Amino acid sequence: MAKRTNLLNYALTEQQREALRVYLTNAEISQTTISNKVGRSQRGISRILLGQGGLNQELATKIYKLLRTPQELEFLCNLQEHAVNFKQRDTGIQDSYTHLRDAYLSTIKTAFDNQPNERKLEILADLENLVKKYEAK
Repeated sequence: MAKRTNLLNYALTEQQREALRVYLTNAEISQTTISNKVGRSQRGISRILLGQGGLNQELATKIYKLLRTPQELEFLCNLQEHAVNFKQRDTGIQDSYTHLRDAYLSTIKTAFDNQPNERKLEILADLENLVKKYEAK
């Protein structure tokens, strides 16, 4: 994994959002999670955030809590379903897949940005601890 960035060193700026994006970049969804429908269960939705790139259940659950409305969750599910379809159909459509993944990450960033500053600090502290655990493995 790339050199770890200490998220708490950043002020609440674009740099902080970028650091969060870096940790979420590997959030790709496996095909088995797509069948979970929005609102069916919190466990199912948090599994949607699990990726082959290393997000574990605990981190996925923390990220899930950033997303407060069913509409945002539905949007993310739809993006990921299309992204998985693109990936399977043709490796030449990777640009489209990347575009969808970036939109997915942008939605998570927007949900993060809309949190009060105190909540942002709590979330970043939680993510920092989870990253330490993940990298210690």
